[in-house]
Amino acid sequence: MYINNYAKVIVNIGVTVENGDLIKINFSPEHLPFVREISKEAYKSGAQFVSLNIRDSEIDKDRVRYLED
Repeated sequence: MYINNYAKVIVNIGVTVENGDLIKINFSPEHLPFVREISKEAYKSGAQFVSLNIRDSEIDKDRVRYLED
């Protein structure tokens, strides 16, 4: 699949992950398969840790909706 090729380009050319790097990925739930490929490639390239920060648009909407003024 092409998703693996895109992940390789992001990790090796776009971000240039090196040994010992700490990586943080912000993403939406629908992108999880792609994020898995990116994190796999990051670990292959020597990343020490890949931190995932999931963002959900429905939760974000609720946060704004119910925030107190």
